[in-house]
Amino acid sequence: MTLELQKNLEADMRDMTISRFHRRHNNAFERGEFSDSTVGKGITSHLEQAMLDAVHAFHTEANSGKAGRRHVSVKMIDDIGMSEVAFLTTKAVVNTLRMTGTRHGTGITVQRLAFTIAGMAHDELALRYFQENQRSLLKAMLKDFDKRDMPRRRRKELIQRTMSKHQLEWAQDGWGEQNRLHFGTRMIELFRNATGCIEFADLHVGTRRQRKIVVATPELVEKVQSRMDHYEALFTMYLPTVIPPRKWENHNLFGGGYYTNNVSPYPLVKDSKKPYLEELENSDLTDVLSSVNALQDTAWRVNSEMLDITKWAYENHAERVGFPASSALEVPEKPALADTDPEVSKDYRKQCYLTHDTNRRNVAKRISILQAFSIADKMKSYDNIYFPHYLDSRGRAYPKPVILNPQGADHVKAMLEFGAGKEITVGSNGHAWLMIVAANTYGEDKLSLNDRIKWAQSNQDMILDIAAYPTNDHRWMDADEPFAFLRACLELRALAEADFSGRAYVSHMPVPVDATCSGIQHFSAMLRDEVGGKAVNLKALDDRQDVYQMVADRALEKLQHDAANHEDGEVRQKAMAAIAIGVNRKMTKRSTMIVPYNGTFHACMEYITEYYTDQGLQPWEPMSAFIPYVAKCVWHSIAEVVVAARGAMDWLTKVANAASKSEFSLPMTWTTPAGFPVRQVRYEAEQVRVKTFLDGKSCKLSYLKETDVIDAARMRSSVAPNFVHSMDAAHLQLTISTCLNAYDNGDVTSEMSFAMVHDSFGVHAADMEVFGQCIRKAFHFMYTEHDVLSEFLVSNNPIIDADKATAIPPLPQTGSLDLDEVLESEFFFS
Repeated sequence: MTLELQKNLEADMRDMTISRFHRRHNNAFERGEFSDSTVGKGITSHLEQAMLDAVHAFHTEANSGKAGRRHVSVKMIDDIGMSEVAFLTTKAVVNTLRMTGTRHGTGITVQRLAFTIAGMAHDELALRYFQENQRSLLKAMLKDFDKRDMPRRRRKELIQRTMSKHQLEWAQDGWGEQNRLHFGTRMIELFRNATGCIEFADLHVGTRRQRKIVVATPELVEKVQSRMDHYEALFTMYLPTVIPPRKWENHNLFGGGYYTNNVSPYPLVKDSKKPYLEELENSDLTDVLSSVNALQDTAWRVNSEMLDITKWAYENHAERVGFPASSALEVPEKPALADTDPEVSKDYRKQCYLTHDTNRRNVAKRISILQAFSIADKMKSYDNIYFPHYLDSRGRAYPKPVILNPQGADHVKAMLEFGAGKEITVGSNGHAWLMIVAANTYGEDKLSLNDRIKWAQSNQDMILDIAAYPTNDHRWMDADEPFAFLRACLELRALAEADFSGRAYVSHMPVPVDATCSGIQHFSAMLRDEVGGKAVNLKALDDRQDVYQMVADRALEKLQHDAANHEDGEVRQKAMAAIAIGVNRKMTKRSTMIVPYNGTFHACMEYITEYYTDQGLQPWEPMSAFIPYVAKCVWHSIAEVVVAARGAMDWLTKVANAASKSEFSLPMTWTTPAGFPVRQVRYEAEQVRVKTFLDGKSCKLSYLKETDVIDAARMRSSVAPNFVHSMDAAHLQLTISTCLNAYDNGDVTSEMSFAMVHDSFGVHAADMEVFGQCIRKAFHFMYTEHDVLSEFLVSNNPIIDADKATAIPPLPQTGSLDLDEVLESEFFFS
């Protein structure tokens, strides 16, 4: 492939970007949400301040004591508040008037716009009334809306229905229809006079009638179009490249990856400012840049067979393989008794709601899947494609193309394979690793490596039959990772056929190995925690340890003790109910996983609730009294198994607290064992000016710019997860660097290709033996050559006042874990 071809592809990316940008803004206008779009936000912010000044002036003059009739709008402004009136009026105008696609935009009648403004204001007052009378209910509803990303119109509809159900129908005195029209019209006049961005015009209807309409001025339309032109190229739809991406270099950390300005240039570190980039350029980033460039230089290609099978599965067996239904679900047929039996009617309405809600949720998922298919179709004709990468502020590496890339979902990763192949033979170490992948992806990843190989051997007939007829033999759909398992089946069959015919087989399939709860591995290693280290396979033991099952076992012991001994009879009954339902690793996994990332007891309760809900279980009534009890048992069990992680997190939090409370609070910094300088800073936002529900969506309005005041609470809550994420990023970088050294030293005969996803590392099957050693050597180096917590303290001591430093406890005590065992641990990454 040539540079010229890549340049043409980048020009196509620009055209796709502009088209998508305008389509999104048009869709936002059709939904009445243009003010929330990229361009709309800037326009709204500018106009809102002018409107607020006008409302203040109008209100002041009306209350000045001058002779004359006091306008009805004054009282209405007092009811809702001047800031809220300015905000809602601006929202209504920007969301209602068409300002793109035509010289003068399109108009709306004065009456309609006036009622829209007044209606939004009155809805705001109604929601305040709802909050005063049903605060906890409204809070729960808003939280549920946000969790399900519910559109505003649906939010408003459900809140109004709930208010009616609770007999909270309400109308503010003085807000009758006539007064609303007066209020809305006056706000339109104020907006026109303050901003000069709208004007009145006459719309002729027939031969005699005419209607007064509001239109955007040519100046506003031109301003919006100018902003559209400015922003349209800033949201590039990044695609893979067809030649190796431009390398990142220590002296130039801006504009790597792509080759032309048709693609918006970006820095190596996302959202980094110039001073930080200059600091990075003065650092030794040898291991960091060599790893990022190695990821970029890895050639990939689309596996057309997997692409076709994935499309077929989406069309024919979507839900079985974890896809959303390829078309909208039909609303259930109305039962005969729905009009007469209240219970039947209630159940039917619930079914209809769930159907509509599922359909709404599935739209975005379907779009993502279809986009991945579309890009894969575009890329499948190229022998090699590449993925430019960048880093986040912790040093974690991500592909710039977001829809089709090696860090995607199961079906996306299965459609991609290495562009370069490496030969393997039946009976080789590479063959064994293909069998291990088959077992892992089917769901047998808790076995020893030898037992996984035996599992694949004993299921060889199934594997080969599936690979021969994947659209007829659907057993692959029952695997934990169906597409990855099918991909392994295809690879094993191709190897068997090549061996049968006496041909050499060249494998292109990435073989991944995963960490055992990466965050706990890192915290256990840095503090030599014997208990936690054993639980996450840092010790060289014969059996694979399962930290999630360990937590489940501890929780079960606590429940059994309460069931037999607790003095409170209700607690004994709760314990017996929990035991009867069962306590397993699936229940405890998510709560355990979040501990290294500042997980909370509240989050633990949410995960336990979701577990019971997903399983359709209700062991106690009410569940609101049962969940906290079970979650408490799980949470305390985690603390007993994951000992060091909690201690290290508490210590990091105290350092962050001391730093953020010092007189000249500054960003916190530390350098990872790979040499990446991390800079953590969280600033307070501007003072909140307006709080509004806006059609059922709770909004706290503030200026977009940050202050220069460090947000102590956010610094405390983010330091532990950021620190441990920077450590797993360093492990990935050092692993790749170790592999590159292995090639330079002749330990492998050809350069490695890399498929890396934070704590899941992959290479060719033929390279797995050396690769496994490199993973372990890199981790061992990190924690035997570095005392990362001590180095963290040294980095941040200069920004901590002496009197604040006294509040920092001594470094957590280290245990007796022998990190040399990591080098021999079969299950460390497996």
